Amino acid sequence: MNQEIEIVEIEQEGFVIDSDQKAEWALRKISEHRADAQRMADVCNAEIKRYTQVKTEAEDKCRRDCTFLESLLRVYFDTVPHKATKTQETYKLPSGVLKSKAQQPEYIRDDAVLIEWVKAQGLHDLLKVEPSLKWGDMKDKLMFNGETAVYTATGEIVPGVKIVEREPVFKVEV
Repeated sequence: MNQEIEIVEIEQEGFVIDSDQKAEWALRKISEHRADAQRMADVCNAEIKRYTQVKTEAEDKCRRDCTFLESLLRVYFDTVPHKATKTQETYKLPSGVLKSKAQQPEYIRDDAVLIEWVKAQGLHDLLKVEPSLKWGDMKDKLMFNGETAVYTATGEIVPGVKIVEREPVFKVEV
């Protein structure tokens, strides 16, 4: 009860930390708040884990049951006359359609071998060329003056680089 009054007074008066005792009190409060938040997170994570397990089990059961029924429907589909087009065969029922669709072939490629072959054939228009910057190497060749970058070899200002100073980060570790 006394602590609640203390917190209310702090909020009303504009609390200022001006002594080691007050700093220690603030650190204890931070530690308590973090412990409460961690406890809540742990409870929530346990519930999430439980619900994830229930969800996974339901999805697995659905997948098994549907796969079994779909395999039975496939056998049935092969026994009935169905409408055929160039790319698919269908059999309509009141609750749905049984369908067999032709697929495009899968292309399994070894890009390294293909690239060498394309180069040997002189088909360079089939190759992508994507330059990327080696920033670490470039940064070593620059000097920084205020908000600009200067190439040390020529003294030329380098476009496309802006330096923005950032404030130090203040952290409290408990």
